[in-house]
Amino acid sequence: MSNIEDSEASLPEIKADPISKCCEAVEVMALNTSRIELLSKNNFDTWSMQVEALLIKNDLWEYVNGSNLMPAETDTAAKSVWLKADRKARADLVLAIQPSELKQVRGCETSREVWLKLESIYASKGPARKATLLKQLMLQKLDEGDDVKEHIAKFFDAVDKLESMNVQINGDLLSIMLLYSLPSTYENFRCAIESRDELPTAEVLKIKIIEESEARKQSAGNTVIAMAAKSHVQDKQSRQKFIKSKREFRCFKCGFLGHKARFCSAKRDSDDHGKESNNSKHSAYSADETYAAYHSAVEEKFLEDIRGRRAWILDSGCTAHLCGDKYMFKMMKMSPKAKLNLASQQASADVRGKGSVHLSVIGADGQRVAEFQNTLFVPELRTNLISVAQITNKGYKVTFTKDGAFVSNADGKITLTADRKGDLYYVRESSECAYVQPKCSELLKWHYRMGHLNAADLTKLVKDGIVPASDVGDMKQLIQCEVCILGKMSALPFNRGKGPCSEPLKVIHSDVVGPFREESIGRARYFVTFIDDCTRWCEIYLLRQKSDVFEAFKLYQSFMERQTGLKIKCLQSDNGREYLNNDFDKYLSESGIARRLSVPRTPEQNGVAERMNRTLLDMTRCLLLQSGLSNCFWSEAVATACYVRNRCPSRALGGKSPYECLNKEKPNVKHFRSFGSKVMVLDKLPDKNKLAPRCDEGVFVGYPRETKSYRVWIPKAHKIICARDVRFVSEQQLFSIPTNNINDLLVPLEIPEENNGECRKFVDFTHSQIDDIRSNEPTTGADCQVEEIRRAPGRPKLMRMGNRGRPRKMFRCRVNSEPSQKTACQDSDNDSADDNDVFVGIAEISLRDALCGPEREEWSDALECEVMNIIKNDTWDIVTIVDNKNIVGCRFVLTNKYGPDGNIERRKARLVAKGCGQKYGINYTDTYAPVARLESIRLLLALSTHFNLTIWQFDVVSAYLNGTLSEKVFMRVPDNLYDILKRLQIKFNKTGDVGSKASKMMNEIDKGGNACRLKRALYGLKQAGRQWYAELKSKLISMGLKPTENESCLFHGYFEKNLVLLLVYVDDLLIASSEVKIIHKLKQKLLKYFEIKDIGRANYCLGLEIHQKDGTISLKQSGYIQALLKKFGMSQCNPVATPSELNMNFDKNDTINEACPYRELIGALMYMSVSARPDIANTVSRLAQFVANPTKCHWNAAKRVLRYLAGTANKGLLYRKTDLPLIGYADADWGGCTTDRRSYTGYVFLLSGAVISWKSQKQRTVALSSTEAEYVSLAESAKEAVYLRSLLNEIGLQKLADATIYVDNRGAQCLANDPVFHARTKHIDIKHHFVRECISAGLFSLKHVSTQEMIADVMTKPLARANHEKCLTGLGLSI
Repeated sequence: MSNIEDSEASLPEIKADPISKCCEAVEVMALNTSRIELLSKNNFDTWSMQVEALLIKNDLWEYVNGSNLMPAETDTAAKSVWLKADRKARADLVLAIQPSELKQVRGCETSREVWLKLESIYASKGPARKATLLKQLMLQKLDEGDDVKEHIAKFFDAVDKLESMNVQINGDLLSIMLLYSLPSTYENFRCAIESRDELPTAEVLKIKIIEESEARKQSAGNTVIAMAAKSHVQDKQSRQKFIKSKREFRCFKCGFLGHKARFCSAKRDSDDHGKESNNSKHSAYSADETYAAYHSAVEEKFLEDIRGRRAWILDSGCTAHLCGDKYMFKMMKMSPKAKLNLASQQASADVRGKGSVHLSVIGADGQRVAEFQNTLFVPELRTNLISVAQITNKGYKVTFTKDGAFVSNADGKITLTADRKGDLYYVRESSECAYVQPKCSELLKWHYRMGHLNAADLTKLVKDGIVPASDVGDMKQLIQCEVCILGKMSALPFNRGKGPCSEPLKVIHSDVVGPFREESIGRARYFVTFIDDCTRWCEIYLLRQKSDVFEAFKLYQSFMERQTGLKIKCLQSDNGREYLNNDFDKYLSESGIARRLSVPRTPEQNGVAERMNRTLLDMTRCLLLQSGLSNCFWSEAVATACYVRNRCPSRALGGKSPYECLNKEKPNVKHFRSFGSKVMVLDKLPDKNKLAPRCDEGVFVGYPRETKSYRVWIPKAHKIICARDVRFVSEQQLFSIPTNNINDLLVPLEIPEENNGECRKFVDFTHSQIDDIRSNEPTTGADCQVEEIRRAPGRPKLMRMGNRGRPRKMFRCRVNSEPSQKTACQDSDNDSADDNDVFVGIAEISLRDALCGPEREEWSDALECEVMNIIKNDTWDIVTIVDNKNIVGCRFVLTNKYGPDGNIERRKARLVAKGCGQKYGINYTDTYAPVARLESIRLLLALSTHFNLTIWQFDVVSAYLNGTLSEKVFMRVPDNLYDILKRLQIKFNKTGDVGSKASKMMNEIDKGGNACRLKRALYGLKQAGRQWYAELKSKLISMGLKPTENESCLFHGYFEKNLVLLLVYVDDLLIASSEVKIIHKLKQKLLKYFEIKDIGRANYCLGLEIHQKDGTISLKQSGYIQALLKKFGMSQCNPVATPSELNMNFDKNDTINEACPYRELIGALMYMSVSARPDIANTVSRLAQFVANPTKCHWNAAKRVLRYLAGTANKGLLYRKTDLPLIGYADADWGGCTTDRRSYTGYVFLLSGAVISWKSQKQRTVALSSTEAEYVSLAESAKEAVYLRSLLNEIGLQKLADATIYVDNRGAQCLANDPVFHARTKHIDIKHHFVRECISAGLFSLKHVSTQEMIADVMTKPLARANHEKCLTGLGLSI
């Protein structure tokens, strides 16, 4: 800074042309701004002071602080001068800001705007900023070893910022906070300050703390031992006494105690260096020669952090280089009588030698080798020291800084670098170690040269004369080679076991095998083995999850103890959590069973169980390969393998079998047959045809324990039976079964417990958490059959058994007596086709059925159209990824698009991503779906009739594909994509945009592309709707349409002074305008951004039929009703006049009807009740309470609604122009529910002669009076009125927003108008008093109407025919 100031002060006065002056100004400005630290996120306080000084110096500050305002528009000359100066001030501000922060002031035109914007961002004075600074001030603590000055500066910086926000902190409080921010080592200092009569001010205390810190540093430097690397003298003396007491003989070679001359290392070292040294007999140092070494002050706590005996430290107090490791010397002369004097007069160390050390260090040229001559060998050093004095004597320069030090030569080139750690300067060494291998014997050298060959082979090479090693030395040095131990360490051998114990059940070995990739036919994924150590008898139990091991052990214990009459004494297993848990430990303790565990990752200690696992799995693989059965039969094969193995001789038992050792008799194996053999099973069903075959073909799969029979799988019936009347056709593989598509051959089933074969037990619970499906097929004779059972459509029923935990789910089942036939197209489908079939209920048509059915050409065209849209929108790139962790799946969804008459209009295919696989924060964050409320759709129709608007409907083709993704989303390549691309390639002849992109995708797939990197928002992604809405919203705003705050999917605007309304429902757009040409102009603008399908005048949307005629608009669902009647078989039913009986009471003792599709019917009726049929809302609301357990009377009541709809199918809401504003009716039926005596709320709101919003709902609390019930209903209607009023006001229709609500209860009206509280109303929840605020604020008016004129009465209870039709007329429902 001084050089810059001097150069600036010495600038001569220049008189030159304007160009020279401009150059001078630029130079001075650059000079000034170079002094200022650029603005960042954390330095606004200091930056603002510097910038203010700079601007004052340049006479520009008055433009920034606002004191010099812009002249009037009329004074052109003054305004030009002002703008020029203001631009200079703005330029100074911009040049003093970091480039990363310039985006904050983008758009600011004047210097004043720039300054105010920066202040609002970086100098916020709001409550949040104050709270942050106060929290920082109170929680700031000084850690041991940290800089005290930095801590105090940070503390007072926060104080200054708070004072700038007018936050004053009491002086004593500030001193106390500063005092207690110090660490515990300042406790004495803190006590001394607190013992004063008055606390010093914060400024005085700051000085005291700094002085105390400096004094502590100086004191620490004086008290620390000068020689940091010296070991404690007391430890040395005690060690020497111990050695002397143990060994009294002295070496006559080196004169030291503790060893003899033949083992003296000094002798070997002198021999090794004899050729290099001219004086190997006498020492280079006299006996009284001493060296003094002084170390700089070091804190004791850093002595623990030094990096061992090979670390080197730069030391300014040493007079010589010191090293404590003799193996680091390149050459060394021994000197046994030298002494090294330390700073303490009583401390000294022995110098054993002197030599050269080569150290690999880091310099300016990178790695280099530095030689340190005349280095003293001091074995007792704790670290190595480099003398600064010796370095400078060689002409080098040593420079110490705060963070490190460096040594440079005469040319200024850095040759050595040191890093500061604590208060010590460690030399920076290269990764290649400068370690010199210890001097060793010839045998050890050849051991290194031969790649650490073992001692026996190396000795043989020496004896054979191949290795010329004259000094063989001690073989122990090869055994103790640390490199060999590190590189060749292996597990220690295990001792051979003692053999089986003498008592059955004394020790039980156990282990778990699994999980298997394929579930067994009983949905098991694991099996556990229990082996008796004495008899080697093995039992297996199939498990669906590992946690079932505990239950399996209890079953095993109960069975074996009852069969043998003995008790289990010990259980041996590994450390799996299935064995080590609280329940298992508690049970073993209570049963008195000991536990033996293997060492972690040491399966050899559980060898009996591990060997049994291998034996069973080997036999299982052989059985499956022999039989040709699918892998899902592994459970049958394992059970058979265990059954056979228990009857085979064992070497551990001396040739006996486990069966013989357990039962004291030889096993009978005459009934054994080959697993997978083809068999014929006698058909004993009583209802079989007289001319039908007498037997069925089957496959032998095992032996049951309970019966003398065989386990046979019947492929035709997809079931396993236990049969005695079996004829084995052949024991060779005659029955061929495909193994690549087992899903076509069997379905998940569970064998009943009474039919499980030996070792085929399923570990089950009394109330299992597994949703199991059991067969209800009765057994006949010795045959126990299991039918094929499939899960039927529909939601499961919750079975509450009265126990703790979640209720069980009971699914509807479908039993197939005939085997399913495999179509030709199934052979080409992969597993994904089966996955798609799971979603048939949602997709309506499965991909397999569509491509194999008579309409396959139409569906193929639909698939091609979908992929073509994806290609046009550049939706993805085909990439290859290795990690499939965050990849999402996808599938094609096929649906039929129906018209208003219920006929199919077209086939539609949609590629949908499986967004359920996405993870929050990884491949998605926020979600939103642009779905307009049904109330908004009806409001659009009402406003269209009021202003005589025409409603036009558009469909955005592949709307979601227009949204751009900001996250990285990878999706699996869709199935059948390659075939579709190939057809598109042929169709477009590889030309055009679609053809070329299709060819490119095929090439990427051929190269191994397995994933799609999505660039567009594909359907099914969680963020797809949000991205599409954001794209559409931005385009509509640019076109002049503004979204409403209360309904984000409703846009409004004025074009050519005509009101335009646009409603968004996902990809459907409804545009209403009085001029059709305006609609077409909007269409042309939308076509610039999206592909739009012009449907024309709106007549069918979301299942709603819209008819626009003669200034009226009707809304009905006649086609939907006819389809519903046809679906539930009610097309020819007798119509009724009302949807419900007057007294709709349900018998609680009525039988439950599980077979009827009650839930599906109620779901369809609910959609109608909220769309266009408010007349059935109350009845459907009552029936919807019983979807979980419907009875026969509920089903009959639901069918009555269908009968009512059959007679009123053509009824709908008719909107016509009226001059009335928004009108509402609120009513309640007090105690209308006979089950819990709660009341029903009902309200309706009318506009343009028909209802646009309604509700029928049971109240959440029991009302104690009719007034309370009416008041609660009024509060609900008030919320809807406020919403509709706000929506109309936002569009600019204040006249229509003048709402009125009618009630038929005087008490509720008075309670809403006046704050009356008494015993009858004081308990009413405070949220219902919201209606009072609305009335007092004038949001709507409240009026009374007689009960006969209350049209909302139909929303609260069933009515007679006359009253019902009267209410419908008031609601605007007509034919």
